[in-house]
Amino acid sequence: MDLWRVLEPYVESGEENDKVELKQAVSLEARPERAEFARDIAAIANTPGGDGYLVIGVLDARKRSASTQPVVGFWPDDPDEFRRQIGECLNTFCDPPPRVSFQKVIHPPTGLPLGVVVVAKSFARPHVIKRTSGSVEEHDVWVRRGACCRRANRHEIEEMVRAQRRVIVLNFSHPLTDGQRESLRLELNCLVEEVRDVRVHFQDDRPFVPQAQELVDSVGLTPRQWQTLPLVIVLPSLAEITAVVLAELHGRMGYFPTVIRRRRVSQAPPEYELAEVIDLQAVRDQSRSLR
Repeated sequence: MDLWRVLEPYVESGEENDKVELKQAVSLEARPERAEFARDIAAIANTPGGDGYLVIGVLDARKRSASTQPVVGFWPDDPDEFRRQIGECLNTFCDPPPRVSFQKVIHPPTGLPLGVVVVAKSFARPHVIKRTSGSVEEHDVWVRRGACCRRANRHEIEEMVRAQRRVIVLNFSHPLTDGQRESLRLELNCLVEEVRDVRVHFQDDRPFVPQAQELVDSVGLTPRQWQTLPLVIVLPSLAEITAVVLAELHGRMGYFPTVIRRRRVSQAPPEYELAEVIDLQAVRDQSRSLR
């Protein structure tokens, strides 16, 4: 995606909308400033539509005049530290924190950099303010209406809840810790409706294929549910069992599932954290282009 092409009409005109906000500058030093920033990002994430954008280094139309420079530019001396501050800010004030990235875009007419917080379309709305600071109050839910942030009304909050994406985790491995469940919720940008632990015990003196069939049968889903439920899989740890179970799941679901990878962070006692969520079907589709 050409980010400048998406943002050009708003930067040049100074006009904002439900999913685009323009700011001359942003500071995350003081607690009230961080709370207001979190409110602005939560409002974009809570508003229906696709991705949203908070563009830093641009005056909006209300602040422009014949004597002002509408594009002033913005890029922090330490972008990685600024990204860390953004993440810390959203984790502190939002539940759940919206998923964002921070990118640089060059304004072609002036050559000035613009900092752009890209707010991913959310399937975990509402993003609720969880701490009070300044004018931002705990339990508030914010949305954008046109160029302004407003507290959401009851009907808007009900719409968010109805639009939530929910997944069911089928766990063929060690039980997920509370921390891993929370990381999974944030990584998937949705609600984890259920984690179903499936006990795996394969006998070495029996063929693995029928045992994999029996294992998947034990989950208790109907053929239609295998093909329609939003499933995320934690695969078994033994490679041969994983291969056979994955083939069985693909046959029933009609596509490769999304799977979870954990990594060890402590040796004694062994502790694991969520490392990544891998969309195997996307990997497979991308690999087809290499044929």
